[in-house]
Amino acid sequence: MAVRHIQVFSDSQLVVNQVNRTFETKDEVLKKYLQLARSLISQFEDFSLTHIPREENQVADRLAKEGLPDLHRTQVFERPSFECAEDSSEE
Repeated sequence: MAVRHIQVFSDSQLVVNQVNRTFETKDEVLKKYLQLARSLISQFEDFSLTHIPREENQVADRLAKEGLPDLHRTQVFERPSFECAEDSSEE
């Protein structure tokens, strides 16, 4: 069974507005991520992205903060991750 409908909530108003085409993205690296995000979004029959202010979503904010010290799961890329993905798809 494939997922066809998805609702996403984010505390980043900038990201929400860029994905929803309310704000323009000027940074070239961010444009690549936005292009990738929109490509993935297009695979869904129905997609919504809604801004939730951090102060209204304390549970998610706490979970995000608890995950920060867990550095053994953190991967640092020397290049933007979309470039790494492009390299691996060419192999």
